[in-house]
Amino acid sequence: MAATIGLLLVNIAIEMTQPQIIGSAMTQLRLSAEQNIPTELRAYVLLFIVLVTITTATVHLKFGR
Repeated sequence: MAATIGLLLVNIAIEMTQPQIIGSAMTQLRLSAEQNIPTELRAYVLLFIVLVTITTATVHLKFGR
């Protein structure tokens, strides 16, 4: 029971973080477009993919058979 609650809290934390990552990436894109400088979004993409992977793994741990 405690493990399920812990995994749920991890999922909630990740779900709250993902919009912040997307917002930061969009802000960086806007600023780079305004200043005509190249931007590197690889870190944002990798972080987002890692968070989605962790979310998927915790769901499988909670509900997997």
